[in-house]
Amino acid sequence: LMEHLASHGYVIVSISHPYESLRVNLPKAGTVLPEFITSMKKFQEAMAWIEKTSAPILTAKDSMRNVQNKEDRGQIMLRAIENSEMNMTVSEWEKDNRFVLDQLMSSISDELTFQNIMDTSRIGIMGMSIGGATATEFSKADDRIKAAINIDGLQYGKRNEEALHVPFMMIYSKDGMGANEFLQSKSQADYHEYTIRKARHADFTDMAFIWPIMRMYGQLGDIPAERMNLITNKIILNFWDAYLKNEPFQNFDKQDYPELEITVQFKNPD
Repeated sequence: LMEHLASHGYVIVSISHPYESLRVNLPKAGTVLPEFITSMKKFQEAMAWIEKTSAPILTAKDSMRNVQNKEDRGQIMLRAIENSEMNMTVSEWEKDNRFVLDQLMSSISDELTFQNIMDTSRIGIMGMSIGGATATEFSKADDRIKAAINIDGLQYGKRNEEALHVPFMMIYSKDGMGANEFLQSKSQADYHEYTIRKARHADFTDMAFIWPIMRMYGQLGDIPAERMNLITNKIILNFWDAYLKNEPFQNFDKQDYPELEITVQFKNPD
């Protein structure tokens, strides 16, 4: 995805979060690994924490299945997210995003050669999973962001009562579909929702290419890796081209893309 966007003229900056990302190579500190990689005890503690944190979300998803009204379903999930410890993680990652963007926009660093070729009036942000929640959160907090994409990330964060004010795309797998319905109702800009029903959460990563055997363990969906890559690249490039380059928005034919379920809410039909 990063290479695909760069090949179409975008400057791509990807952020790793030391001590939380699985591996970060720093020029002076060397390789930084999180504690749950280097310690079995910490790994077990991390798994227990994930189970504890996920329990209210799973309960909310079960409750939402029996509720017809979208607003009511959104409130169920909002209550489950409200006091989650993951909200703090999103807040910290948002600070990382702001720091990196500030550095890129700074005029005092001569090392960042991208400064002379970046159009700083057309900045978009996206992320996958917790990174997707962070992208949404940051788009609400920083006026430099002109559009945002959340790739299958449950919308943890502290700004869920605030409305989206930039064009936004929510991309779901079958694992996450519908979990962030409350975002659409609070949107004050164009809102796009794409669901790839044959995909699972990990299909948005490189796992399907690197470890296809994980499909046998239920970690990957039924969609082939090449097809997933094609669809993801197309819909994301289309969104950025429309909102960052002002190019015509492409509608995807259901016959050509039967894997996709699409909902688009335009605030300004023109």
